Amino acid sequence: MDAADSLLNPHHSGQYIEEDLPQSSDTTEILTWKEVTDSLPEDISIVNHELVHSPEEAKSFANGLDGPVVIKSAGDTHRTEKDLVSTGLYGHEIKEESRRILDSSQGNNLVVQEQLEGLELLVSFRQDDLFGPIITVAPGGIHTEAYSEHEITFLAPVSTQEVKRRIQGTVIDRLLTGRMDYDREAILELIEKVAATAESSQLASLEINPVIVTETGAQCVDLLAKR
Repeated sequence: MDAADSLLNPHHSGQYIEEDLPQSSDTTEILTWKEVTDSLPEDISIVNHELVHSPEEAKSFANGLDGPVVIKSAGDTHRTEKDLVSTGLYGHEIKEESRRILDSSQGNNLVVQEQLEGLELLVSFRQDDLFGPIITVAPGGIHTEAYSEHEITFLAPVSTQEVKRRIQGTVIDRLLTGRMDYDREAILELIEKVAATAESSQLASLEINPVIVTETGAQCVDLLAKR
């Protein structure tokens, strides 16, 4: 058993005991939405979106989509807590909510996204001084806090075969075999790609929450990165 394996929590397969991990000093800066998306490789799929500067631009982009949209501030963190995210928008609501969020947020940019329905997961990494990139997979979105003890943690590099083996029998496995025929291979591949990004990028950390898994893929919806 090596040093990394000795830190695995015996009660939660694949989970590190956070208090046992060396903690890096936080001298990082939070990236803007554009900086995050520009830093990710093209094979990490991000939900159909547009960075806009006005309610009119938001409405123009939304007109090209078939369903409702999500609008959020591009320059703030903790957007949900600050009421800077609005979902399920159609028609005149798009301009109204765009104007409200712009008036209440930092900066002058909005992200307009196609609204997806599916299973919400969290996929993240952080750079550790001793072990290198540490990858975390957990229930995401509104389930993040409720299921925080069910996160699974890996050391990069990670293969789809390893991820598949490690999630077997866990809460995440049960969620993926829920009411819909979720695209399991897509989320396994995304986790592998995020781990590869962690090894090659200059990012100190990246949190994708949620990743939405549907019957036909896995797409990143909200991103928070530091460097």
